[in-house]
Amino acid sequence: MPLSKREKRLLILAVLIILGVSLYKFALQPGLEHYQGLGEELAEQEHELLKAGLIITDREKYEGMLAETVSGLQLLEKVFYRSEINEVKLRLMEELDKLFEEKGLVVTSKEVFSGNPGEETAEEDLFRISYRVSLVGGTAELVDFLESILKKEKYYQVQELEIKNDGNDRRLTVYMVIETYSVGGREDETEREL
Repeated sequence: MPLSKREKRLLILAVLIILGVSLYKFALQPGLEHYQGLGEELAEQEHELLKAGLIITDREKYEGMLAETVSGLQLLEKVFYRSEINEVKLRLMEELDKLFEEKGLVVTSKEVFSGNPGEETAEEDLFRISYRVSLVGGTAELVDFLESILKKEKYYQVQELEIKNDGNDRRLTVYMVIETYSVGGREDETEREL
C-alpha cells in the first residue's frame, strides 16, 4: 500500500525529528557538556594558578625574611662570641691580657666570671662574661687601651672604671670591669668562676 502525500510528509517529519533528537542527544549534548566541563576545568586551573602565584609571592617574601635573619645572625656572630662559656672566658682573658701587655699596662689581679644578664632579657642563651682587672700604668697607656677596645670587632663594654693616683708617682692604679656577651653557649655550673 502506497503512502499518501500526507503520510509521506508525516514520515519525513518523524524521520527529521528522530534525526534531530538523535543529533542533539549523541552529538550536540556531549559537545555542550564537554564545553561546560572545559569551562569548569579552566576556572579550576585559573584558581590553581592564582594559588601558585600567591605561593610564589609568599615564598619570595619568606626568602627575603630569611635572608634578613641570616644577615642579622652573621652580624651578631661578628659582634658577640658564639661558643662555650669557658672557651669565651679563655679567649677574653687571652685577648685582653695581650692588649694590656701591648699597651704597657701591668695587671696586678684579674678575675673572669659569667652569668645570665638578668631580668632585662628573656634570652636563656645569652651570657654576660665579665673581666675584673686591677692594673698599673700611665694615663696615655690607659687611654690608648680604651681606644683600642672601641676599635675591636667584638663588643666590649667598660662597665666600671676606677682610677687612683698616689700623688708623686706618675703611674695610675686602675680597677675596671669589662663585659662582653656570648650567644648560644652553655655554662658549666661547676665552674662559674675561672
